[in-house]
Amino acid sequence: MLINFQQPDSWGHGNNWDKYLEGTKLTDNYIYLLFELLRANEFYKDQTTVFVTNDHGRHLDGHKDGFVSHGDNCEGCRHINFYAYGPDFKENAIIDTPAELIDIPVTIGELMGFTMEGSEGRVMTELFK
Repeated sequence: MLINFQQPDSWGHGNNWDKYLEGTKLTDNYIYLLFELLRANEFYKDQTTVFVTNDHGRHLDGHKDGFVSHGDNCEGCRHINFYAYGPDFKENAIIDTPAELIDIPVTIGELMGFTMEGSEGRVMTELFK
């Protein structure tokens, strides 16, 4: 399942900082509620893998017009947040191995038992127990 929370990104591109922050807080709450459901439901508990990430970073302070037209190939836009949760992953670990967005579907394929032929991504084995 893929869930796309559009509010922070849309408001950022729309140059509305207050709504951008509000959308970020709202999205954080939705993610919290999702995790609470996964922990409380016996069907999903200890059986579910979750990745939380964004589609791109944002300009570093002082670069171009800041958060408004983020998403190009600048240094800040190439860095994303990434959180992996599930029974196959190390717990309470901060991994600093560089990775790219194309590594995510390849890693999902590894978890689900298939390969992504033709992909230049790599399995993020450093996440696994």
